Amino acid sequence: MTNKNNADDNKNNEIINTVNVDLNKKIDKKGISEVALEKVKKKYKNINFLVNVPINIKIELGTLKLKIKDLLNLSTDSVLTLDKYSGEPLNILVNESIIAKGELVIVEERYGIRITDIIDNSNSSNCLN
Repeated sequence: MTNKNNADDNKNNEIINTVNVDLNKKIDKKGISEVALEKVKKKYKNINFLVNVPINIKIELGTLKLKIKDLLNLSTDSVLTLDKYSGEPLNILVNESIIAKGELVIVEERYGIRITDIIDNSNSSNCLN
C-alpha cells in the first residue's frame, strides 16, 4: 500500500511540476489567458484538487518603522507616513511572496488594485520545480 501511495504522490508531484512550468510559460503582461488555463485544465484533469485551496492575498501599501514610545503616543488624527510615494506601484503578495505590482483604484466607493505587472518568480526557490 505504501508503494502505491508513493507512486500516487510522485505522479501528483509530477503533474503539479509540469502544470507550474506550463503556467509560467503562459504568463505574460496581461496574466494567464483563459484559453491557456482551459488547455492546462483539459491536459491535467487532476489539477481540480488545487482550485479550492485558499491563498492569502495582501496588497502592500507601504511600510513604516516606529519606536514603541512613538506607537504609544498615537492618537485619533495621527498621521503615519509610509515609505511609498503617491502613484508608486503597490506590491501584490500571495502567501508573503510578491507576485505582481499594481495601482490603487476606486471601484464603486471601494478600494481596488489594477494589476500593472506580473512578477516572474519562476527562478524563485519558493516555486515548484
